[in-house]
Amino acid sequence: IGTGLSRLCTELENFEGLRVLRGGMLAGEEIDPAKASVGHLDDGVTVLAEGTERELLSFARAGVNRPSYTAAYGSWLRPKKAVPTSTSLRGERRACIACGYCEDVCPVDIMPHLIWRFLEKDLLEEAQAAGAQICVECGLCSYVCPSKIELARTISKGIEQIHEELVADIVDSETQEVKA
Repeated sequence: IGTGLSRLCTELENFEGLRVLRGGMLAGEEIDPAKASVGHLDDGVTVLAEGTERELLSFARAGVNRPSYTAAYGSWLRPKKAVPTSTSLRGERRACIACGYCEDVCPVDIMPHLIWRFLEKDLLEEAQAAGAQICVECGLCSYVCPSKIELARTISKGIEQIHEELVADIVDSETQEVKA
């Protein structure tokens, strides 16, 4: 505990081109390895290649070489074998297809796709009403998403925004009423 990550990862010359997460791929928090150290609650550190390359006509090859929770994109045609993991979306931003898989696996019965849509449009009150703050940030929604949308990360940032903007405003207004 307290040892710097850069000291632990001596086989890496530097962390250029890598994304370092405290925790796992599903719900890990991105950290700066030069500044971070091992904490008493850490259960692991994940290092992923920061995919920056783009494939020619990648939109036409929708998921043939991408593992998927479902056979949605034709990944079932490919024999099961190890696939290198990276943070790359192959250069494209994918749309939500409203399949409902994220809702099916959510342990607290919220609708991650709906909350994500609200947060993408900065509709914080609506996201709060849809139950964003009860999200346990398990990351299952991002894992099962056939479009590979970062639902968990967006909801996590949205919860912080809701707390900073909405909850802080309510507390401030109640404090001012008490003083008056």
